[in-house]
Amino acid sequence: MKLHCVVLVVAATSVVLFAGCGGGGGYYDGCAGSDYPKSRYVTFYLRVQDAWGDAVGGATVEIDGFRVDGPTSEYWQYVGYEGPADWWGWAYNWGVQNYRVVIYEPGEVRYLRVRVSRPDLGSEDAWVDIGDYDPLRVYVRIVFILGARPSQAAGAPAAVPQPEYSRPAH
Repeated sequence: MKLHCVVLVVAATSVVLFAGCGGGGGYYDGCAGSDYPKSRYVTFYLRVQDAWGDAVGGATVEIDGFRVDGPTSEYWQYVGYEGPADWWGWAYNWGVQNYRVVIYEPGEVRYLRVRVSRPDLGSEDAWVDIGDYDPLRVYVRIVFILGARPSQAAGAPAAVPQPEYSRPAH
């Protein structure tokens, strides 16, 4: 009986040692020393406005289908020392700091849908990519235009909001 227990312990140890780290198909396998998962922390600055450039308050912001923080403000705020220096003074009416994005494997890129909506003005989406190549902190600013656009031809699609990034060196 004692011999069977020793053989079982040796066999179990061998399985753990030979399966080891890295046997998880590229995903985080819980082994000590693994670099994954990694987190990236994103600061979002959104300028949600109407076609005339006025701030649109009361709009809902969703990131990847989840409501984040409160609604947009009807008043402008300005990027200050907490943001990239070349963005200081940029007007926004919704912001969130340290939005965590988890990267599970080397080379992975996460695509986040940022949706801004207000029932009486419609919605707009923008896509943001955050990847393994990004530094720990990433800054993103996006301009959304809600409601009718006077210069837009009837039935013509609206321009898709394009994010701008600031990716400070590590």
